[in-house]
Amino acid sequence: MAVNNTIQELDEAATISAVKEFIVAYLKHYQNNTLEIFAQYSVDYWMSDINEFIAENSAYQPEELRKLLLKDYQPAFTKILTQINPGYTTEGQLTVGTWDEWYHEHAINLEQGQ
Repeated sequence: MAVNNTIQELDEAATISAVKEFIVAYLKHYQNNTLEIFAQYSVDYWMSDINEFIAENSAYQPEELRKLLLKDYQPAFTKILTQINPGYTTEGQLTVGTWDEWYHEHAINLEQGQ
């Protein structure tokens, strides 16, 4: 049975791992213009800052952009993850599997009005 930690309960290495994984998912949904599931949480302020940074730095290669986001916006991503509260293993991996699985499940729930 997987442990279900919050982002605040993780050590520094696990938190960084969780944020890195979320940045990849966030960028995917940013590029596909499908951030609405994340926006269902009280995270507008942080998403706005992050989206502005991504738009202003779109010339960077994806790996470099991910590094910059981690360096400059780790606290904002951590706050988003605190609000979303998906549940983590002690290593910082999602307990639900992948961000694609988490997103799909929440999209279905939103369509069903849950």
